[in-house]
Amino acid sequence: MSTRVLLVDEHTVVREALRCALEKRADIVVVGEAADGATALQLCAERAPAMVIAEISAAGVGGVDGVEMTRRMSAQGVKVVILSASTNVRTLRRVLKAGAMAYLSKTCAFDDLLTAVRAVLDGRKYLSSDATQVVLLDYTTHLKEDDADPLAQLSARERELVQLLAEGATAQAIARRFDVNVRSVATYRYNVLQKLGLRTTADVIKFAIRENLTPLDAG
Repeated sequence: MSTRVLLVDEHTVVREALRCALEKRADIVVVGEAADGATALQLCAERAPAMVIAEISAAGVGGVDGVEMTRRMSAQGVKVVILSASTNVRTLRRVLKAGAMAYLSKTCAFDDLLTAVRAVLDGRKYLSSDATQVVLLDYTTHLKEDDADPLAQLSARERELVQLLAEGATAQAIARRFDVNVRSVATYRYNVLQKLGLRTTADVIKFAIRENLTPLDAG
């Protein structure tokens, strides 16, 4: 059974080239072409394609955002393959979140597009090599941020304060240890919790245990 495909690109010559190349395969039939997202949605409803191959900027022409077009089509069970003139991580994230099954640069070889089509028909997502590199770079950047040592932003006294709070020390006891008044302890506590993004004493205990500032039986 042939896969019904709808093509979306603002350039007629690109759509015709894609149609010509795709229809050389017996298992693919192009059921329509659109120059913008609004027309694509209309044709999608009329001709029931199983897959849409769309250039993301063209999809955004005609009053329908390319990401919104992807979301609507994906919600109807249509598999969306995105082509893009540039690999922008923000756009990539948005269309994948909207349900796109594949994302390729328009500079990819036609064989890459066919590989993406086969992968998507098998229910798998596909990214071209340059898109994969962008995703990996974005992931490793966030990984480094997530792995940053939260204790590095605390002074020695602030670390000790976290430990004392986690171990159940009272404000009076902490004040005596630091040789300050109770009001200063409250200020220290507030500042430390703000730095660490914590809110409650329970949060402090969990943090201290996770960072090995206090034993599991603290408190």
